[in-house]
Amino acid sequence: MHQPRVGADSIESKLRPQTQRVIMNHKHRKVLHALFAHPVSANIAPRAVESVIQELGGAVEQRHGGRIGFRLNEHFAEFHHPHHTLHPDDVRRISKFIRDAGVDPERDYPL
Repeated sequence: MHQPRVGADSIESKLRPQTQRVIMNHKHRKVLHALFAHPVSANIAPRAVESVIQELGGAVEQRHGGRIGFRLNEHFAEFHHPHHTLHPDDVRRISKFIRDAGVDPERDYPL
């Protein structure tokens, strides 16, 4: 009888109950880790963060007044949408939002 495969490649190891972990490409993993880096990076593109949120299974909503909303694992946060790079304060708020939504980059998406 065929037994399910257990290990790093199994479906169970790729899914977490709350975060519904998926395989993330290396570029997006680097952006995710940059959001949690110390000292806080001031060189993160907003579009890259949007892509990471979407790859985590979240939704990105354009809001009025130059704002953007992120919805991830039943959590919602709204941020100012800069044109070039994120301000360090926004990086801290986004990383807190991602952590509160149940994502741990070291555990879920190691480099």
